[in-house]
Amino acid sequence: MIRKSHLLYTLFIVMISSICGNNRLEAQVGYVKRLNAAGASYTTGGGDTFDADQAYSSGSWGYVGGNTYTSSDPIANTTDDVLYQSVRWDMTAYRFTVDNGSYQVILHFAETYYTSAGLRLFDVSLENQLVLDNYDIYADVGHDVAVQKSFSVTVSDGVLYLDFSASADAARISAIEVLETTSANPQLSVNPTTLDFGITQTSLSFTVTNSGSGTLNWNAAENPDESWITSVSPVSGSLDEGQQTTVMVTVSRSGLLDGNYDGTVSVTSNGGNQDVAIDMAVSKGASYVQRLNAGWSSYTSSNDTFDADPAYSTGGWGYVGGNTWSTSDPIADTNDDQLYQTLRYDMSAYRFTVDNGIYQAISHFADGVQKIRFRVFEIMKQIEFFNCC
Repeated sequence: MIRKSHLLYTLFIVMISSICGNNRLEAQVGYVKRLNAAGASYTTGGGDTFDADQAYSSGSWGYVGGNTYTSSDPIANTTDDVLYQSVRWDMTAYRFTVDNGSYQVILHFAETYYTSAGLRLFDVSLENQLVLDNYDIYADVGHDVAVQKSFSVTVSDGVLYLDFSASADAARISAIEVLETTSANPQLSVNPTTLDFGITQTSLSFTVTNSGSGTLNWNAAENPDESWITSVSPVSGSLDEGQQTTVMVTVSRSGLLDGNYDGTVSVTSNGGNQDVAIDMAVSKGASYVQRLNAGWSSYTSSNDTFDADPAYSTGGWGYVGGNTWSTSDPIADTNDDQLYQTLRYDMSAYRFTVDNGIYQAISHFADGVQKIRFRVFEIMKQIEFFNCC
């Protein structure tokens, strides 16, 4: 009989049933009540103690009405035959005084009386929600066979209501478990949520953390259209509560035009999703290139042209002071001997008027003096300037 006066207090019920085996939710357990319906206290082979059955009284737990029956038949599908050989039947309800919260309710059944289907049919309701409709134990598993049915339920009025009603013969129950549960609630946290590679960085990282409870299963993936994001590692993992891992992101500017590039690494999980913004700039700056042949005229090497050496003037480029010298000696370690056979020496500086930015300067040297430390000074020859990538 369903107590309709409590209907407004019900939040929800989720059914999880099993034909055989005692399926328990993976959860943290607070309140625990196990009872051996119509039997004395009994401890299972697994170490769980089922208390002796008792009538319900306010503020406690127990049955409402019913009768008892005992069989000595062996029970299949269990090693705890005693738990299923005693039953309470024709009861209208069981009540449990509990704190408001979430609970797993496991009902234990065995048909130890009838040997054919259709002779016992009954309904079971939890918190005024029907969870078993015209249930026939024999039709489900047969005669003298243990079976368990497991349900999740939320209590909001301080009492867990378990009600029975029959359409054929009477309802029966062998044992009941009520287990308070705290459901796992993983939470994804990602830090930082933006990686700015600028114009030089190629590898940066972010962390993935489980800031909730339970196990966080996560995956990370870049947009396949953003091929300049060349690597994300690792791409997946599992994290227990409080654990974190580092994800490395690598980019490449090879073959890209100057400009700003925006991408995304998407992190998905069973505890939420988070996008990580990927910002990168490309500035190869080939707009300014200056090569000079210090102390001599213009020269074209095997690859590039080096301009004749001028004196510096405002707005231009060139040397400040110094003298020139040349030799006809062959120069080792180059195919462009002429480039190294002329030089400027004793200058105080070179100056180049350029736009603000990053530049690469390449200095070319050669010395005809054959004694160590005979000439010790800074000398700069054949200087190339161009914006650096």
